[in-house]
Amino acid sequence: MYFLVGFVLLSIASYIDVRTKTVPYFLSYFMISAGVILQSIRSIEYGISHIILVGIYTLIVFAFGYLRFKAGQWGGGDAVILLGTMYYLITPKNYLAPIEFIILSFFCGALYGVFYILYRGIKAKINIKREVTIALAGVAILLVASQKGLTSLLVGLLVSILCTIPLIKKVEEKAMVVKIPASKVVEGDWIAEPVKLRNIVIEPKKTGLTEKEAEIIRKLYRQGKVKKVTVKDGVPFIPSFLIAYLIMAVLNLV
Repeated sequence: MYFLVGFVLLSIASYIDVRTKTVPYFLSYFMISAGVILQSIRSIEYGISHIILVGIYTLIVFAFGYLRFKAGQWGGGDAVILLGTMYYLITPKNYLAPIEFIILSFFCGALYGVFYILYRGIKAKINIKREVTIALAGVAILLVASQKGLTSLLVGLLVSILCTIPLIKKVEEKAMVVKIPASKVVEGDWIAEPVKLRNIVIEPKKTGLTEKEAEIIRKLYRQGKVKKVTVKDGVPFIPSFLIAYLIMAVLNLV
């Protein structure tokens, strides 16, 4: 039941993330609340040690998600959904499942992210043949390195990541920086250019717009002072959590 509840909530969050790029906080907090309740029920059977472990994992995963958010690598919703997902993975069968999930989500996220970037580049009809060739060379190096041992695998992984950077950069610049009506901005949007009007200056920052800043921009739109805002359209990351979650089940790790 625990896994099924997590799967349903994570599926809903993934769908919303793909469609709107913003997961409502009420869904994130519901996911956390339901997970805490389910783990509290489980602790009746497994005792105080289970509660302590859940508490430790909460601190670790919260800190990890917060650091990714502050670094501008994730939106706030991504970090909160990661924390919520953790509560559906902690089982007596495998207490290391949350750590395994985070590691797996890195690989799933990287692969998913490259395919998403490729899709956006093709959709925008950008000439990315050279960048795709470099990325494929990186994949070939990784495949060869994976046969040579752990050290070679890690080196190959680093090289393959570096080989995808030209593709990511070009698509980001050509297809993922867009102008949207100022009325549509929401908390967490990454603006690519400052919004300036007399004594009002809202600068781009890694963590995106705050709700207060987003409301100021929407107010300026209603007053007819700002029509459009340039924002960076990021990769919806939550589907990579769903992929990793399903792989965990296939590998019988939860």
